[in-house]
Amino acid sequence: MRDNSNAAAWAAGDLASPAVVASAARERLSLSEKLGYGCGDLSSNLTWGMTMSYLMYYYTDIYLIPAAAVAWLLLVPRIFDAFCDPLFGYIIDRTSGRHVKSMIGLLAVPFGVISFLCFLPLPLSPDGKVVWAWVSYLAFGAMYSAINTPYGALGNMMTTVPQERVALNSFRMAGCQIGQLIVAALTLPAIAFLGGGADVPHQQRGVATFSLLLAVAGTGLWILTWRSAKIRKPLPITTHGLRELLSSLIRNRLWHICNTLMFLNFLVFCSESALTIHYTRFILHHQATTAGLLLTTATLGSVVGAVVAPMLTKRLGIRRTYGLMLVCELAGLAVMLAAGGDFALFVIAFTLQYICVGVLSPLCYAMLAEAIDDGEAKTGVASTGLAYSVNSLVTKVAVGVTGFIIASLLAWGHYTPGLQVGGPALTFWLKVGFIGVPCTSICLAILTLCLWPNDAPSSSRAGVRSA
Repeated sequence: MRDNSNAAAWAAGDLASPAVVASAARERLSLSEKLGYGCGDLSSNLTWGMTMSYLMYYYTDIYLIPAAAVAWLLLVPRIFDAFCDPLFGYIIDRTSGRHVKSMIGLLAVPFGVISFLCFLPLPLSPDGKVVWAWVSYLAFGAMYSAINTPYGALGNMMTTVPQERVALNSFRMAGCQIGQLIVAALTLPAIAFLGGGADVPHQQRGVATFSLLLAVAGTGLWILTWRSAKIRKPLPITTHGLRELLSSLIRNRLWHICNTLMFLNFLVFCSESALTIHYTRFILHHQATTAGLLLTTATLGSVVGAVVAPMLTKRLGIRRTYGLMLVCELAGLAVMLAAGGDFALFVIAFTLQYICVGVLSPLCYAMLAEAIDDGEAKTGVASTGLAYSVNSLVTKVAVGVTGFIIASLLAWGHYTPGLQVGGPALTFWLKVGFIGVPCTSICLAILTLCLWPNDAPSSSRAGVRSA
C-alpha cells in the first residue's frame, strides 16, 4: 500500500521526493573531483597570494619603486579589468559554457608564464621599472580573469545540491588557503636562500627564481583541475544580448549583496596581509622574518576555518554562521589592538581572526551560487558566466582599492625602503590600515548581511537533498 503520509510530506516540502533524492545522489561529487577543483584555487593563490601579501613589499623594498607610484599602480589596472572580466563572462554565457573546461586547459601554461613575469625584476631605469611593473601587472590581471572566470562558473556546472556546493567551495577555499600558506611560509626564506644574500640584487634574483618555481607548480595544478572536473549541469544556451544579461544581474538583489560581502571580506584580508610585514617591524618590533611566521600561522587558521565551514553551516545555516564569524572578527581585532607589546596574545587573536576569515570564504561562494540560481529562476535569463566574471572583478577591485589605501598610508607615514625605526606618523597610519580599515569593513558587512533573507528553510532543505 502506498504511504500517503509520505506523499503529503513530499508535497508540503518537509521531505525530499524520491526524484529529488535520486537527483542529489547523481550529483554527489567524488573526492577526486573536489580535490581537483581545489587545485585551481591552489594554483591561483600561489601567485595571487604573492600579490596580496608581498607585491607591495616587492615593489617598494626589492624593486625599489616609490610608495606613491605603487599606490596608483595597484589601483588603476583594476579599471582595465572592468572590461576583461565581463568579456570572458559574456563569452561563457553565449557559448552555454561548453568551452569552460577547455579554456582552463588551454590557459594553464600562459597563466604560469604571465605570473612569472609579474615578479621578474628587469634591470631598468627608475621610470622603466614603473613601466614594466604596469605592463606585467596589467597582463597578470587579464590572465587571471581569463582563467578564473571559467573556473568560477565550473563550480556551478558540477552540482546543483546546496550542501555539495558548500563542500566543493570548502575544498576551493582550502586550496586557496594552502596556496597562501605556502607563500606565507616560504616566500621570505626562499628569496634569501635562492638569492644567496640579503642585499637588493640578491633579493631580486631570489624572488625571480622563487616565482618561476611557483609558476611551474601553478601550471601543473591547473592541468589537474582541467582533467578531474565533470560537468553535470551544462549552462542553458542563451541568445540574450549583453544588455539583457546585465539587466538581469542588475535586478538580482541577492547577487548585489554577495558582491558587497565579497568586496568587504577582501578588504579585511588584503589590508592585514599587505601590512603584516610593516606592522610586525614597526609596531610589534620584530624582524621581517617573524611576519612570515605570522602569515603562516594565520593561513593555517584559515585552512581550519574552511574545513569546519560545512559543519557550522549544517548546524547554524549560512546566514547565522556568517554573522557569528563577523562578530568574532571584530572581537579579534579589538584584542589585537589592546595587546600592545604582548606578542603571544597578538598571535592568538590574529590566528583566531583568520579562522573566521577561512569560514567566511566558502560561504561567500556558496551564497553567490544561490544568488545566481535565484536570479535565473526569477528572470529566465541565464547569466552565470557574466555573474561570476563581475564577481571576480569585484574581488580584484577590492585588492586594488586596498593596495591604493595601504600604499597611500605608507606614503603619509613617510615610509622609505630600508627604514629601520618608524616615527609617530608611520605608527598611527599603520594602525589605521591594519586595524581601522578591517574594523570599518566588518561593520559594513554586518549591515549588509542584514539584507540577506533568513536561510533556515534553505539550510534544512539542503541537508535533506544531500542526505
